[in-house]
Amino acid sequence: MALSLVAMEGSSSNKRQVESLRDGDCNAKRQNVAMGLEALECSVFSKPLKPPIYQCSLGHFLCLSCCCENRDNKCHLCSVETSFERCFGMEHVVKSVAVPCSNPQYGCVQQISYYQKEEHEKTCPNAPCFCPESVCGFVGSTMALLGHLTAKHKCPVSTFHESEVVNVCLY
Repeated sequence: MALSLVAMEGSSSNKRQVESLRDGDCNAKRQNVAMGLEALECSVFSKPLKPPIYQCSLGHFLCLSCCCENRDNKCHLCSVETSFERCFGMEHVVKSVAVPCSNPQYGCVQQISYYQKEEHEKTCPNAPCFCPESVCGFVGSTMALLGHLTAKHKCPVSTFHESEVVNVCLY
């Protein structure tokens, strides 16, 4: 599976570029690239790598959980006895990879760090809503679901103000 992403060009030692990125300057060089998702995943759990990232002496990457669980100090891929060191270069890469939310058709336009995408989508305010009627297959945004429920299923709608206390009974 391939991923389209936006990556920073240039050296991380370029002090002006780093300072301008911290200040939110949009003049940093950007280029669209494609890469395999496995390059950004922990090779043990196949979950997105997120800082802190560790590597063995031969360069194999591990997430923090895998590094902490590794009691014999052997790399899970090459079996070399090693001391795992932080890989700040890969941390910079995974922080710079921005991907879109999977819910643009429901109104989400956010760009998220690749490793934060799954967590964002669990709580995305624009995630699809499903009609609770068992035989109805409607899927849409929150507002579209409200319109669907009132028009198709004739559900009553009440508007409340933020300061009101409301008791709700579900049957």
